[in-house]
Amino acid sequence: YAMVTGNFTTLTPQSVVSGAGHVLDVAGNVSVDTALTLGTLRVGGTLFADSATYNVATTVFSSTSHAIPALAYDTVVVRGGALDTLLTPLALAGNLTVTDSAHLSVKTTSLLVQGSFVTDSGGVLDMTQNDSVHVMGNAVFGGGSTSGHLTAGRLFIDGNFSQSGDSLSFAADTGLRTYFVHAAAPHTVTFANPGAGKSHFGTLVFTPSAPDSIVLA
Repeated sequence: YAMVTGNFTTLTPQSVVSGAGHVLDVAGNVSVDTALTLGTLRVGGTLFADSATYNVATTVFSSTSHAIPALAYDTVVVRGGALDTLLTPLALAGNLTVTDSAHLSVKTTSLLVQGSFVTDSGGVLDMTQNDSVHVMGNAVFGGGSTSGHLTAGRLFIDGNFSQSGDSLSFAADTGLRTYFVHAAAPHTVTFANPGAGKSHFGTLVFTPSAPDSIVLA
């Protein structure tokens, strides 16, 4: 484990930062132009790195607002009351968690999560424009109120869906279309707080292998 209270910068591309299984905790900005291998990288500021040599098992964005860069992420955690924004399409090989009252805004681009997507402890997903989020694992909404935050775009779910936490942790407007993608096993859908004025789907679409789909709005 190593902590940096300021910024972390490498100046020579030939250098290597290697600590597989270890934690680098940086309160400020991270700027690396070299190979980076870590168990966990915690970033309090902005992150700049080379996607081709970025090999970090878990990346944690915390404390301040960020524009999350497109890198070869495995697992990502967004935390700490920040508003983090995606400005370019992003694909994650692992899981994505939005927690500790953080907000993640997709902002007219696309997000692919090959693992599970989770909100908890007040975390919120913002989809208010022509956004696209595809969760290949389970979608777990157990965070803060999404009233006014899920108003447009498309949410694709390959796995199961569950809602808990705040009674409005998945309060989608009709402009947000939720698609359950065809899968070998049935989807399980669970609402802890279902109903008008609580959590609910806006527009719901089933996409089986047959040409026709069933749409519930």
